Amino acid sequence: MSMRTIMAAVASLVLVAVGAVPVTGAVQQRCADLVPPDQSAENPTWYDFVNTYRSRCAAQDNHGRELGDVTLSVPHGKVEVSVTTSTALAGAIGSLKVGGREFIDSGGHGAALQYAFHAWKRGAEPSECYNPTQAGARVDDDKARAPFHESSTSKVTSVSPQGKSVTYTSQPAMFVTRGDPKPGFGGCRGKDLQPGAAPFTSGLSKATLTSSVHMGPDNGLSGLDNVIRLAATYETNDAAYEKFDGLLIAYLQKDFTAKYTYTGGELTERKQDASTDPSVRCTAAGEYCLGMHVRPKLMSGAYYYTLDRKTPGTFSEQATQVTWAADDVAANAKLSYEVYLAVGDKALVAKTLGELSRQLP
Repeated sequence: MSMRTIMAAVASLVLVAVGAVPVTGAVQQRCADLVPPDQSAENPTWYDFVNTYRSRCAAQDNHGRELGDVTLSVPHGKVEVSVTTSTALAGAIGSLKVGGREFIDSGGHGAALQYAFHAWKRGAEPSECYNPTQAGARVDDDKARAPFHESSTSKVTSVSPQGKSVTYTSQPAMFVTRGDPKPGFGGCRGKDLQPGAAPFTSGLSKATLTSSVHMGPDNGLSGLDNVIRLAATYETNDAAYEKFDGLLIAYLQKDFTAKYTYTGGELTERKQDASTDPSVRCTAAGEYCLGMHVRPKLMSGAYYYTLDRKTPGTFSEQATQVTWAADDVAANAKLSYEVYLAVGDKALVAKTLGELSRQLP
């Protein structure tokens, strides 16, 4: 996934909505009633159409199988917390809502809330051109039209919803595939970093990703229905890696501009993008916030990173993520991830992160 994290990984969303982008083909047929006449980045209705995930606007097939999206929801006080995992994004989270308010910016296969990974040689740098990405490949959006949720190169092998949980098994695509005619970030080419053999020649990595979402009574936390537990196992099915990292990144709607660090039991203005202290992103007034928490005992050395990028003529990026790096990963390794998302207003998220720190050291 194109997510530039600058520090320990290269990766960032390639912004797909530049100026006016015509809406044609399958999307036009699926949700023509939602297409605004003014298709410019300055139009709030167009922004909403492009960057807010809707299942009826998205492909429901993956590698020849009709799968369908999965929506989980739980009550939290007087509001509902819901998560939608997307077939078009190969099981990545396309939507996260609190009281009907969308948190996630989902304008294509390089956005949403998803996992991505890098492997590289010591002395080199992580690259978009060896970047297994849960939602799919960059080329999945090249011939698509807004809202860029056509079928994914990533291959879903199973979907298992149960109670307030859902588990996906998938084979992630390379974000920049061997056949991608465009270079990746820094001028890299997929064919220079990926073997000229299957599955790379089909745009896929060798890896198996098992990812799950657990809400409400399934999150393992009593009284914390505003917490979403995300767990994953990444099996490399490959040769040994000298350097490796995996990250979970959430691209948020454009008004999540405020950034905070959770430390000492409170939220303070975030002064640096990379930190081992948990990050929280909020709307300006703090009425909607998303915080992340990992257990240091399980993911030693993991750090939190926030990303902001504005480019003339495009929408913008506001993201928050957890990155976990490792050296000398053995051949056919299995790596496990667990991240807790806390949602609500600023005061609630601060309180929740404190409770997570106590319950999940």
